[in-house]
Amino acid sequence: MENPQSPDAFGPKQYTYEQLAEATHKFSNKYLLGEGGFGQVYEGSLDGKTFAIKKLRYLPDQLEHEIRVVSGISHRNLVKLVGYCIEAQERNALLVLEYFPKKSLKVNLHNEEAILDWPTRMKIAKGTAKGLQYLHEDCETKIIHQDIKPDNILLDNNFEPKIADFGLALVFPDHNTHISTSTVGTEVYRERSKKVSDKSDVYSFGVVLLELITGRKPIDEDIDIVAWKSHRVEFPHVGNVSSLEM
Repeated sequence: MENPQSPDAFGPKQYTYEQLAEATHKFSNKYLLGEGGFGQVYEGSLDGKTFAIKKLRYLPDQLEHEIRVVSGISHRNLVKLVGYCIEAQERNALLVLEYFPKKSLKVNLHNEEAILDWPTRMKIAKGTAKGLQYLHEDCETKIIHQDIKPDNILLDNNFEPKIADFGLALVFPDHNTHISTSTVGTEVYRERSKKVSDKSDVYSFGVVLLELITGRKPIDEDIDIVAWKSHRVEFPHVGNVSSLEM
């Protein structure tokens, strides 16, 4: 079946629901990459290439407009939106995104088999900061992510970080309503203030930095990393701290 194109020839490609269902083997759990407050993410194959296909839990009213906004946003530290599917009558909404075999920072940071050395940790910190700066200061439409955490920082084969789900901040402007709060991890990264601003992302990024520096999980022995750091901060045994290039 030939893929219908979006009206914008340079924007993301428009797919049918049937095409994306076939690409993910009918959204088989075998190809499930992860699940969050917005929906499930599956590994899928389209045109001989592998992508991450996010199946949203419901169809937002302004999704197509916001897709056009996001399609004009480009930065090396942001995950690229490749395509989408909107079927209003069936209430289907799916996004086709870049796929990263190394998965998320969370997987690499807390996996004993994947040890990140100091230069790599610094590279991830710098790249994530650059991506956030772009969203906050360089976009025509300022974007506040509202859910910065290791799960939403993906890594390419060179460990260059890519912020994921930033476009959903536009689709779901009231993230407190839609982000799953059932997992303690997400709560740890949230600023206690109810007022949402770019400072909210900066706070969350600070918690991510704590994980990068200490190697500690966000929750360990029922103590969250923010409360723990008020007593002491330790560096993991991954190299000489003084060797970091600032």
